[in-house]
Amino acid sequence: MGLIIRVLLFISYILLFLSIFFWFLYHGSGHKIPAATDQSFTYVTGGLTVLCLILLFLKRRFR
Repeated sequence: MGLIIRVLLFISYILLFLSIFFWFLYHGSGHKIPAATDQSFTYVTGGLTVLCLILLFLKRRFR
């Protein structure tokens, strides 16, 4: 169980990093970003953050 949680946590860290990276990339490009795209980035980043927090809780619980 612990190995599965660690693998999922690693994958979610990578996805969270990519989400934040692309958010900075799009905002730094100087192009106008549609509000729906910005809202989608917010939802994805928020969801991945919550997923990481849940997995961290489970990792501590199932040591």
